[in-house]
Amino acid sequence: MPTSTDVQAFRAGVNGVALGSVGLGGLYQDLPGEAVTIAVETFETAFPRGVRLIDTAPWYNNAEDVVGQALRRVQTPRHEYYLATKVGRYRSDKHPNGEFDYSRGRIRQSVQDSLAKLGTTYLDVVYLHDVEFVDRDTVLHEAIPALAELQAEGVIKLIGICGYPLDVLDDIVQRSPRPLQVVQSYSHLTLQNDALLTKAASWHAKGNTASPIHRRVLLKHYVLPGIVVINAAPLSMGLLTSRGPPAWHPASSALRASCAAALTWLASVEFATEQQKPSVEGLAIQYALDAQKEHHNVVTTMVVGSMGEAEVLSSIRARDNPSLLSKAHIAKLSFLLLTAPALVDAASDLSGAGLPPWVAWVTGGVLVLIVLYYCCRKAGFDESLQQPLLGGQYTEDGQPLTRQDVQESKEEIDGQWKCEVCDFHNKMSAKSCVLCGTDKGFKLGLASPSPRRSLSIKDSALGALSSGGGSFNRTRSFAIRRLNMLNSRQRGARNRGDWVRKVGTDGKRHWGRRDVVDTFLAKDPVSMEAGGTPKAPSAPLPPSSGAAGAGTVHLDLARQHSLAFVSQLAQTPRHPEGRMTFKEYREVDAAVASRGYEISEQDLEILEQVAALPFKDKYSWFLEQTTSLIRPWEDGHLKMRVHRENILVESMEQLLGVQMEHIHMPLRIEFIGEVAIDAGGLEREWFALVTEKLFDETIGLFMCAHVESLAYVINPNSVEASADHLLYFRGAGRLLGRALLEGQLMKAHLALPVLKHLLGVPISFADLEFVDHEVYRSMKWMKDNEGVDALCLDFSVTNRRISGDIEVIDLKENGRHIEVTDANKLEYIYLRLRYIMLESFSEQLQHLMAGVIPQELILVFDYQELELVLCGVPSIDFADWKLHTQSSDDMPADLLVWFWEVVEGFSDEERARLLQFTTGSSRVPVQGFKALTSYDGRICHFTLKAVPYPENAFPRAHTCFNRIDLPKYKTKKEVEDVMSLVINMEVTGMGEGKQAVSSKAKEVAATTTVCQHCSNVLGITSMGTEDAHKAQQHSSEMADALMNNPSPSKRQAAIDDHHRKTLAAKELELR
Repeated sequence: MPTSTDVQAFRAGVNGVALGSVGLGGLYQDLPGEAVTIAVETFETAFPRGVRLIDTAPWYNNAEDVVGQALRRVQTPRHEYYLATKVGRYRSDKHPNGEFDYSRGRIRQSVQDSLAKLGTTYLDVVYLHDVEFVDRDTVLHEAIPALAELQAEGVIKLIGICGYPLDVLDDIVQRSPRPLQVVQSYSHLTLQNDALLTKAASWHAKGNTASPIHRRVLLKHYVLPGIVVINAAPLSMGLLTSRGPPAWHPASSALRASCAAALTWLASVEFATEQQKPSVEGLAIQYALDAQKEHHNVVTTMVVGSMGEAEVLSSIRARDNPSLLSKAHIAKLSFLLLTAPALVDAASDLSGAGLPPWVAWVTGGVLVLIVLYYCCRKAGFDESLQQPLLGGQYTEDGQPLTRQDVQESKEEIDGQWKCEVCDFHNKMSAKSCVLCGTDKGFKLGLASPSPRRSLSIKDSALGALSSGGGSFNRTRSFAIRRLNMLNSRQRGARNRGDWVRKVGTDGKRHWGRRDVVDTFLAKDPVSMEAGGTPKAPSAPLPPSSGAAGAGTVHLDLARQHSLAFVSQLAQTPRHPEGRMTFKEYREVDAAVASRGYEISEQDLEILEQVAALPFKDKYSWFLEQTTSLIRPWEDGHLKMRVHRENILVESMEQLLGVQMEHIHMPLRIEFIGEVAIDAGGLEREWFALVTEKLFDETIGLFMCAHVESLAYVINPNSVEASADHLLYFRGAGRLLGRALLEGQLMKAHLALPVLKHLLGVPISFADLEFVDHEVYRSMKWMKDNEGVDALCLDFSVTNRRISGDIEVIDLKENGRHIEVTDANKLEYIYLRLRYIMLESFSEQLQHLMAGVIPQELILVFDYQELELVLCGVPSIDFADWKLHTQSSDDMPADLLVWFWEVVEGFSDEERARLLQFTTGSSRVPVQGFKALTSYDGRICHFTLKAVPYPENAFPRAHTCFNRIDLPKYKTKKEVEDVMSLVINMEVTGMGEGKQAVSSKAKEVAATTTVCQHCSNVLGITSMGTEDAHKAQQHSSEMADALMNNPSPSKRQAAIDDHHRKTLAAKELELR
């Protein structure tokens, strides 16, 4: 049984163009030369250019022999190309169209023959050839099981089917008794026919081995990724060529005529030179490739001709070099090919039925108008994206502002306040620190302007011994007590700059603590630390006086803080792909990133200079770097199509399928079954939904480690959630990378140690508190006290799996038989720290880190700043929101005042729900509301647009443009009522232009036009003036009836009761 890794590797390896061998076998035409020589020329041209899949079959005359001989001449290592062949259809003198034999014995013999001819010990893919010509039961109950046997024996890696009719292929995919990994169809993704895109979407989520019931249960019943779909014959078997289709082609005369007309039109397009004029072959291949890029996980690759260097290079040029024709020209060519044949055929059918010819042509004309209307609407939408947005921000020359153009005003810079706990600079309007949550007026009680510096280990512990008392000492003691009262978020933020890179006496970079000078380190230059402004070096710790009390506590504390490790990816003979290691911080080269590569000295100097800047400046630098990575829209874009009910599985599958050369392309989201076009809002909503699902503890990939901070760590038992859990972590890494690239914001917070892993910063003993507070307290007590023997511990840990089973894990060889004593307790603490902080989830961490954008770009941040970049501002600044909001010119002044008065009265949670309703995200960007975006990073402020009240009784949100269409309500009470509906409704899942009409939650909601029962009773058929008031009154009554009924059963009873009252009222009215 193949793993999802096998399928994913094949998908990644063949994406783009594949080589067909029909021509090499001379099946339909004579060869222009010796077949093997042509094949050698083909492979030598294709392989270096990334074309690595060869498609052949016994039916293609002697194509397998030719391919095998050519491969032996080329001598390319077997693992660098893929071989796909077929079984079931064979050459026969008795049967001109071939002999079909799907028996188990013939299939096994055919595979052995193919192995011998191709000169290989295994085949990457074997298809059942042209399944439409064989009895369906034979296909399902004999042929597919025969291929599955060979797959289990390791002779075949992936099995599949191929043929022409999509309905036949679909039926077999749905009914197959064994999972299929590959489907190939021909002539169904061309300029003349793109039906494969629609059908392949339903195959895309296939590939699981579970029953339909289990298919809905979490991840452990899913296999990633889905079926690989391959498009053969993008030239429609010669139909889309300048020489025209061959005589044997099954195309109708009408279809041939329409193709000829399209070629005539193409010939009329003028170009500067004849060399610039594209061929129809090139355009057809480019069209199919563009479709693959836009739907790259639906159709993976296409099979083209391989008759020598010229033909291969022609296909590769079409892949790598966009046509000189505009999108409009290609659309017109496609329109001619897609519509004309159907209209001719429709006219013929209608005429043949005895109808007058003019009826057929009028019908055809209507169809043309419908198609043109659709094209114009789509073109209009595309053009509208280029028009100025109501909330859009532009430069003096009319260019849209983007995130990196956002600058703080002088007033904002001068009016900042510095947090007493973490030294972070906040806007004056912020009531609490965005980094650590400390209230604006909080004071530690120190005279020193730099509390973090004044309360270093050296000063706080030894100062009390040397000062001899006094008011300053009492103030310091008061400050220390206040420090002990800090919560975990504040403690984490306060220590964010503890570790810095320093130059040692050996001239290399090493990790060291900011306020502790190590004798091994020569000096402390301007160093890249996790905390903003660099600090001056301090004196080394003085030796202990030997007396009990403060000095002894100080030395214990120093030793405790010296226990720290750095995670790095290291290659070994046993793990050539690398594995995560956990080394003591003194043993690590600090110039090596956590992913194992060395950062050059020049880059390190730049990163250190940027890291020493204030956060706003380093974030601006980061935006410049990430923006430069994003490819222009003209170079191509990614499109992901997902079902909401299966959003995590399908999103991970498609994220993993993106090739590295496409990873930085713009992304668009489509929710299958919903009418909405993504201009930014759908992507934000998709990101919020995927991250919510990804970090759902019931899924089993991540788990909440700290109740106070609601931060998440990797679940060591994630393998029980899914056999493909590592792929999910790689996909999660790509999701994080996408977030950093585009400025998407996460609701879930990663625990401090996970952020440190991503940055490659040392993880210390104190960080254990952020993973397991109880274990941290226990181990801290062990370290500071004697009598550990009484605890009856050994060098092992127990792990409760998701299934409930208890697993014993040795921390060292035979650890479960070695007791922990006062003599060896430090070793125990050391080993247990290693296990908890890395070894229990090292594989998951490695795959997570593989997906994040170039690591050096995030090294300028400390872990707390990185969380801010990933998650945005944790609380909503009302003043900032109001300051950076625009409203339409016709907005009544009273309505605007009422709106802000209502929002000001909301809680933070209610404001977040309003923001989710309007923008698709409940989080605010790092730069505040002035950095809200629409699509492709374009700045688009929060916007209020006044609309007539009778026609639109409820607010309508446009998430792509951060806009609320607010009806012109007459009173503040009306605004309060409808805004309460907005914040209490289900704010996701309604797409662009969603309208607020529901109350407490989706199940408590009155629908957009009122529930069907009451619509009929009340006679509400539209949303006109009278009906709008009816709908609003009904929604208020429904809300009043349901808000005080928390349980589903009581809510249903309230609904039934409300329906009865509505009916009774209507009957009374009629009397």
